[in-house]
Amino acid sequence: WICEDCNADTCEEVDPTNCSSCGSTNILQETDVLDTWFSSGLWPFATLGWPDDTKELEMFYPNSVMETGFDIIFFWVARMIMMGKKFMGKEPFADVYLHAMVRDEKGDKMSKTKGNVIDPLVVMDEHGADAMRMTLAAMAGQGRDIKLSLSRVAGYRAYCNKIWNATRFVLMNVEDLTEEGYKRGLAHGGGVQDQWITSELTETIQKMQNALLDYRFNDAASEVYQFSWHTYCDWYVELAKASMRDDSSPETREAAQATALRCLENILRLLHPFMPHLSEKLWQALPAFAREDCDMVIVAQWPSRDEQPEIDSKVVTAQRHVNDVISAIRNIRTERGVPPKNQVNVTFVAPDVSLKSALEQAAGSFQNLCRVEEISFASSMEGEDSEGASLGLVGSTEIAVYIPTDEAGLEEERQRLDKAIAKIKESVNHVQRKLNNPNFVERAPDAVVQKEKDKVAALEEELGRYEARLAELN
Repeated sequence: WICEDCNADTCEEVDPTNCSSCGSTNILQETDVLDTWFSSGLWPFATLGWPDDTKELEMFYPNSVMETGFDIIFFWVARMIMMGKKFMGKEPFADVYLHAMVRDEKGDKMSKTKGNVIDPLVVMDEHGADAMRMTLAAMAGQGRDIKLSLSRVAGYRAYCNKIWNATRFVLMNVEDLTEEGYKRGLAHGGGVQDQWITSELTETIQKMQNALLDYRFNDAASEVYQFSWHTYCDWYVELAKASMRDDSSPETREAAQATALRCLENILRLLHPFMPHLSEKLWQALPAFAREDCDMVIVAQWPSRDEQPEIDSKVVTAQRHVNDVISAIRNIRTERGVPPKNQVNVTFVAPDVSLKSALEQAAGSFQNLCRVEEISFASSMEGEDSEGASLGLVGSTEIAVYIPTDEAGLEEERQRLDKAIAKIKESVNHVQRKLNNPNFVERAPDAVVQKEKDKVAALEEELGRYEARLAELN
């Protein structure tokens, strides 16, 4: 309010009747007032030199995406659109991405009075900026608020350590790799495991690309996390250790070294939007010939599916089967309490010729990763000496793991088989209930119904094998 006599101004919640300075009643409300959101609404083009016709305005207006919180859609987003239509003749952006709100681990809004405020600077000092950033990205599902837990941030700090250590290991094992050897190794293509990891990388790139285009940043973060930690570090690096150190076969060695290095370089590029500091630091440590002719990962090209070589799907299926068999043998060892240093013998019954060939080629992997001393193949488990054997099934492949044991050990095996049989029966009943439901059978597509029937048949076949093995022990 402005006093017309003394020009004093006052600001009160209740409309004043007299000037607080001179007491005059000749007061008027201020007319020169501009809503702060009005100037904010001009931001998309006013910052680019408008009203002048600048090259920045031509290049950057309109833009593509506006990212903001849902609480200021009307105050800011709507006004930017209206101002853009009024003064520029077009909307300032095509899409609006509403980010999640960060709450405490119980889902409550952070407040000083509650004492549940998490200071990001303190978290970053303790766990690192990249761990904090990756946590927020991985939890930022559309339409959901982020319940921030410090244990999740600590988990992603461990992930940072995993990538750091994997990079160190790969660099230690490619010290003698030259640029010519790198190119030869990539051209060679490598063995089954090298082709498998290349295919998995291609699939990850495609899934991440689709997720980012749909603004599903949490799905993109999950894809690169799963591939880099579980597929690359836990599986490929372990499988490729022997090949990278195989002096007897230079071609195999170069192919494994080149594949490991190339996949790592792609992982760091995929990780960069989520973990910029760590990925840049590690990328700089890679050999120059593996860094896409760039000095910094931030200006490197985003990985493309088109850059990746085509891989035979049968090769990928074979290696995945080998990995599942390795997991099955490891699980049996754990369930039977076999010490890590003790070796076991394994017999396979593999009706599928291509999968049998893959198992034969992976003998070294079974020896290194499962502590298997002898591997044999049989046409059937019938007639095989089953003393001390634990049965496992992976698809159509039967696995017999022979463990020196006594009567107590045989009782443990009976109990293990009882649990497996109960679990399979539960799965059969679950699918069968679905097939017995007229609504499902009538409304679901024929292909879906047939898939469920095939699932029941496979489970019942698996159940028969376990029950036969249990009867044999009894």
